[in-house]
Amino acid sequence: MKKIIFFSLSILLLSIFACVKDEVETAKITNFGYEYFPLKVGKYKVFQVDSILFDTIAGKVKVDSFRLFEKEVILDTFVNQAGETVYRVERFEKRNLKDAWLIKDVLAIQRNAKQATRTDQGLRLIKMVFPLRKRQDWNSLLFIDAGMEVSIAGEPVEVFKNWDSETVDLDKAEVVNGKKFGKVLTINHANDENKLELRKVTEKYVRDTGLVMNEMLILDTQSTSNNETWRKKAQRGFIYRQILIENN
Repeated sequence: MKKIIFFSLSILLLSIFACVKDEVETAKITNFGYEYFPLKVGKYKVFQVDSILFDTIAGKVKVDSFRLFEKEVILDTFVNQAGETVYRVERFEKRNLKDAWLIKDVLAIQRNAKQATRTDQGLRLIKMVFPLRKRQDWNSLLFIDAGMEVSIAGEPVEVFKNWDSETVDLDKAEVVNGKKFGKVLTINHANDENKLELRKVTEKYVRDTGLVMNEMLILDTQSTSNNETWRKKAQRGFIYRQILIENN
């Protein structure tokens, strides 16, 4: 009986010490990294977007590439049913810089003490979690069916297959798109490859600016050749690159 009581007391003491340690460690955190996901009404960003689509028709791979420009403007906020503040963002696009902006759609962005989310075309992704830590991983697809198929050039593709979000680098000086930044955050939302599938999604954020680069390689093939690059052997899917070219 004494042994059982002693064992129970030991577990209780360990639990107390663990809670105290967590509270102390949390208290030491002075920078949660919210600056990497800034939100303010009136802010806008202009991105250059380059895409390559792969589609197999009658046994032959068709490759289409195009460039366009997108502008995202934070117009206002509203409070959702959960009592959370949501930022309403209007997205515009045009094919050439000299053209007039045309409204494309509306999306929603949120940030609370624990996470930042973005709802785009009805899909809500957890973009990052706080406090930011290097090599921290999380499930960005908590609100999305990872097995859902998305139509890409008329072909069904499991875009979100094998996603696993992770903070790769934090507060690192880096050159992104030819510009030098003192503190950059790099996140991999996917980094999985086998002979038939490639899922690689990388985002880079800059303090007080937010997203400056987003690159997605979502490719499928039936070729098992090890001598061909993915651009050569891809049969369906896409390559997408989004870079920031202007902001206020």
